[in-house]
Amino acid sequence: MRVGFIGECMAELKKVDGLLQEGFAGDTFNSAVYLKRTFPALESYFISAIGSDPLSKEMLEFTRGESINTRFLYAHPDKHIGLYKIYTDACGERSFTYWRNDSAAKGLMSLLNESDTASLTAMDMVLFSGISLAVLNREDLNKFWRLLEAVDL
Repeated sequence: MRVGFIGECMAELKKVDGLLQEGFAGDTFNSAVYLKRTFPALESYFISAIGSDPLSKEMLEFTRGESINTRFLYAHPDKHIGLYKIYTDACGERSFTYWRNDSAAKGLMSLLNESDTASLTAMDMVLFSGISLAVLNREDLNKFWRLLEAVDL
């Protein structure tokens, strides 16, 4: 079974014991990882765009290290992945600051060609979230809906 997850993975920064730690996360990305960890025989694809910068390459290697298929993880030549920092107050309540306005994931739909679209429509299941929709460039939403309509479930 092939399951595709459309969304954005961002670099995550948080302080732990006074040191800044880096990680990678996002709602659909986390779902792709947990599906693969729980059901290793399934093909879990992450469908998004990253940059060509070193941080994007680290995220790509992290994704591959989780055995997520990166066939549909496109490298944009001029963009980068988004970034967010987690702040935790004295009571443990978390808050976030995001830097994602120039994220490569916003332009995902413009990076797909006809062959990619045909391959994506052969997925057994495709998942996305409200955040996936909010991240995409507005002018690409119709292309996104057409892609989902073409998925043969």
